[in-house]
Amino acid sequence: MSGSATAPDAATLRIGDKALRIAGISAPHMSQTCSEWVDRRPQNYPCGVYARAILASLVAGKTVFCVTVDNEASRNAAARCFVEGQDVGEAMITAGWAVAATSASNLYVSAQESARRAQRGLWAGTFDLPGAAARRPR
Repeated sequence: MSGSATAPDAATLRIGDKALRIAGISAPHMSQTCSEWVDRRPQNYPCGVYARAILASLVAGKTVFCVTVDNEASRNAAARCFVEGQDVGEAMITAGWAVAATSASNLYVSAQESARRAQRGLWAGTFDLPGAAARRPR
């Protein structure tokens, strides 16, 4: 499937009337808040909104090509999606705005470690994600 896409949340792309869950990632929900450290104090921010904005910017005005990898009975099929040859799931994890869904695959574990070490995106503070342990402050 290919075409122009929108991002209704940080882990889903919509191409036409089809919603595709990005395979191998877990991202904050739209209403989720996270914390980052500012002047040695935690500061809350709408990380779900931020993560969605990053995904939307990755696909804005570009043709997205997706390959379904899992078509469960669930509402959204899981797919690996690419923009200009770049793996969208890997880009989200590398930027630190999603984590590897290791229950599904180990595909993005090294990208996640890189983001964590560099404290990019979510890794700059504390957060909770489905299927992932909370990141604790140093």
